[in-house]
Amino acid sequence: MLLPRSRAALARTRTTLRRCARPFSTPPPQYPPKVRALPFVAKPEDVVRRTGLLATLQTFQKNYPSKIVNAARAYLNFGGELVWPDRMQAVYLPSWVIDAHASAKFTLSKRGDENTKEQTLDVWFQRSFMPGFSMDPLSQLSFSELTTDERLAEAVPFSEELTKVQDIDVLCLPYTATPFALPDAARTLSFNDAIIEEDFRFDPTTFRSDLITAYPLLVPVYLMQYVAPSYRGGEGYSFTLIVDASSAQGAVISENVFGLQSQFLKDTLGQRSWFDVPADLLEDDVMRILPLGAPPHEPFARPGFFSAAKPGESWAGALGEWVDARARARGAMGRYAALQAARGQTVDLADPRVRDVAEAPAFAEYLQQVKIVYSWRDTLEQLVRIDAQSKSTNTKVTVMSVGNTDAQDEVSSMQGLIKTMEGTLARSEAALAEKKPGWLREWEARQRVEDPARRDA
Repeated sequence: MLLPRSRAALARTRTTLRRCARPFSTPPPQYPPKVRALPFVAKPEDVVRRTGLLATLQTFQKNYPSKIVNAARAYLNFGGELVWPDRMQAVYLPSWVIDAHASAKFTLSKRGDENTKEQTLDVWFQRSFMPGFSMDPLSQLSFSELTTDERLAEAVPFSEELTKVQDIDVLCLPYTATPFALPDAARTLSFNDAIIEEDFRFDPTTFRSDLITAYPLLVPVYLMQYVAPSYRGGEGYSFTLIVDASSAQGAVISENVFGLQSQFLKDTLGQRSWFDVPADLLEDDVMRILPLGAPPHEPFARPGFFSAAKPGESWAGALGEWVDARARARGAMGRYAALQAARGQTVDLADPRVRDVAEAPAFAEYLQQVKIVYSWRDTLEQLVRIDAQSKSTNTKVTVMSVGNTDAQDEVSSMQGLIKTMEGTLARSEAALAEKKPGWLREWEARQRVEDPARRDA
């Protein structure tokens, strides 16, 4: 429901505004029980008090200095009048928290080194964030700070009670984007698009993903629109603040108004070059302005590598920034929606890979065991490679035993070490099989039936 500038006006126009909002917010989408939502914790009046000064600073208008003073007094609770937005809407944004494993052939090289190396690398994405809808600029936002165990524990099953904040209707957007089209999206990239850095790229045609687990999460926000009216020849403009309402001190995100403010100043005070805005400040459509000192964006992807090559943290950071830049780009989710439609993929909340977010901590423990198995496999592959090289060159390899050797024969040969590692790997794989969730067993079995190529996997 929309809120006017003052509480008195709110009372006078509540009936009209509710009638206007009804087509959008009633009835809410029929989410299944596995969909959870973070409750609205921040109340409308508290949010208006917290953001009023920031909004006023961005709204060039008549009596600008006095309005800033008033907003500051309201913020400090020193008698100033609250600066209500021209429109305010409570919204639940459909989102996904994603755990995934993928692999692809990467080309790696060191800076200044002409030698390159191509190798298949395993990449893990844990607690990554994806919008479940396409609507810029809202779908250009990541709220990955909400994906920690502590914050996810606050999520509750969606119910009718969550469709109101006090007596204000909450607009509940439906899920229209599924994360299960992401592998197809990656494979459609051009080779130029797949250049992460000059010395780091991958082959899109080799991209594979055998595990994507997605947790639906509804993120509560307030959309607050402010209007700067025309003044002294300057064309008016409007902008929107997006406020994370899941906590009293949630992030405040603003549409980028630097360009609008620059033009306004030029129109009213003259076309002077000192009103120009540096190009880098115009690149982002939205940016975080609270809390103070926070980065302008939260990451979408949290990748990590696990392979014999063991790329450093810089590789993971570069890949994360590469994903984030594409996810934040204007129209990114619209293009993804078009690809999803072309592939005939729809949102299926009954898919067994869609899990209740309450299961995320337990599944994280399972993924940790998966990573251990991958680590042992990589180590065994390296030992076998070293052994083969030593035999081909008639080089003697001496292996020293390290650590606890109680009730065990000392490992004195590469073959013995390999045998020991094979036993360790077998035990780890057995432990992993015991921890595998039942739903994952069923899904993998179904995939083997549908895709004969997977039967030996």
